Amino acid sequence: MSTRRTLICVDQLNNVRRYYGPSMKPRKTAAAAAGSFDKPRQLGRALALLAKRPKNKGARLQVVDVQTVQRADDPAVWTDWVDLNLTPAELENLGNPMRVARNSRYLVMVNHAAPGESNHLNGDPPPNVVHLSIKRHDQEPFQDWRDLQRIKNELVGPENEAVQLYPRESRLVDAANQVHLWVFTSTKISWPIGWVSGRVVTSESMGGATQRPRDEDDPIESTVCAECLDRVKNNGPRVAALSPCASCGRSGSGV
Repeated sequence: MSTRRTLICVDQLNNVRRYYGPSMKPRKTAAAAAGSFDKPRQLGRALALLAKRPKNKGARLQVVDVQTVQRADDPAVWTDWVDLNLTPAELENLGNPMRVARNSRYLVMVNHAAPGESNHLNGDPPPNVVHLSIKRHDQEPFQDWRDLQRIKNELVGPENEAVQLYPRESRLVDAANQVHLWVFTSTKISWPIGWVSGRVVTSESMGGATQRPRDEDDPIESTVCAECLDRVKNNGPRVAALSPCASCGRSGSGV
């Protein structure tokens, strides 16, 4: 599958070429430039802004149409995880994680959580927890729930539950565009919060909510019965929390 995108190419005097999309962040390749200038007014403003930048004095600015082709290393294509073979010095620089894995979209450091990271505030011993430190290759901010769920599934396990903590401000650590998940190593431990009706997965928008299509390799399957799934589609996902169907054990309130 291929698409055409309109970008701005800047050829600077020192033979440095940079590509710009609507984010206006310089990229070394057209493939790395995000988005496409689809509106002439937006394109005109971007050209004027780039021309005024001192480092572009004397540079050639041109509008280019580039064709992007999905490849195995394209972030749009989810690839299998590859473990990195790092030197002891490189591992030490990363905090000595027990595993460093990457795919086409993300780099993940995997480690057993230190007591200070996973311990309960009341001093009780922590359960066995794996800490996943996740970042995109371009180190841009992100928060794609499906991607995080898939990372948890593939690097720890589909039946292991994880949490992303939003802490009190007095112990907040916000120093990088990374996301952290803490995952129970035991599949027998579940959080006492969340829906309890079973797996409810659909590509359909339901109950006034909006749902984006699922990837081809992300299965659409539910453990609730067809009747209860129809009730969820008609009334919204919040209805799934009312009772445990899981085909079909619903109580009088129903799913």
